[in-house]
Amino acid sequence: MDDLWTEKHRPLDLDTLVLSPSIREKIRTWIADKSIPHLFLFGPVGTGKTTLAKIIINALDAVCLVLNASDERGIDAVRTRISDFAQAKAVMGKTKIIFLDEADRLTWEAQDALRNIMETYSQTTRFILSGNVEGRITDALRSRCTPIEFGTPDREEIFKRLTSILDSEEVKYDETDVKHIISAYYPDIRSMVKMLQDSSVEMADGNGKGTMCMLSLPHFTELADDIIEALCCCNHKKARELSKTREKVLIFRLLYDRIDAFPKESRGAILSLIGEHLYRHAFIPDKEINFAYFAYRVANVLKDFV
Repeated sequence: MDDLWTEKHRPLDLDTLVLSPSIREKIRTWIADKSIPHLFLFGPVGTGKTTLAKIIINALDAVCLVLNASDERGIDAVRTRISDFAQAKAVMGKTKIIFLDEADRLTWEAQDALRNIMETYSQTTRFILSGNVEGRITDALRSRCTPIEFGTPDREEIFKRLTSILDSEEVKYDETDVKHIISAYYPDIRSMVKMLQDSSVEMADGNGKGTMCMLSLPHFTELADDIIEALCCCNHKKARELSKTREKVLIFRLLYDRIDAFPKESRGAILSLIGEHLYRHAFIPDKEINFAYFAYRVANVLKDFV
């Protein structure tokens, strides 16, 4: 079974992680001085929060407890596993770190209990919290952490990272396709890497030997224009057909980028629908049904302008 590129190419140090230079140097200093504060890493999925936490833990050779707060989100986990680990004596004076992934899923009661543990054991234990939504962490908990936001990674740095992965896998590619993937999935780097792997297949070269190539992605402008034309003709069924076998996040991004192709008076309503159904896409099991309903609603908006 082939390795998942998202794990195989997970950055192992600060130099290969896509970060702003200022944040990278700040963390490098903390590691060198062994003066890491409590941290709250927040931002969209797939931007490197968990990876950074693991890099810090490994760089400090820390004794660590790693919990996914979406699985153990209640106060019992805080009072037992987290409290017991914080109280325990560190082995040979090593740094102790408790990493709570998806900490924004903790209940308010659990967050309040966690705040007390952070205060009590701050001399011996450091906490790293990660979450997608900053506002789901209480002010009291956030005030005890140094925040690091993962929001707008540099696109050029992402491009360098993605092409280095393709080069290491000896995959032939078109730089334009890589840039299209970045536009479609930005800022979710994990989804970009997954798309690289999904698009890479072994193909025969002129000598009959196998070589890895990244499949040419559909001509984005033409695909967007065809879908927009179908919607403007109130033909939501055709729009659904055109989108089949396509990654729906990509389609939403295409329509967003081409919003000026819609009648001016309809753009606000269509942008609202793109945002709503893109959000639903992350949670709904059947992506096709979500897009079908989206296409129907957009066509319904456009019938008054055509």
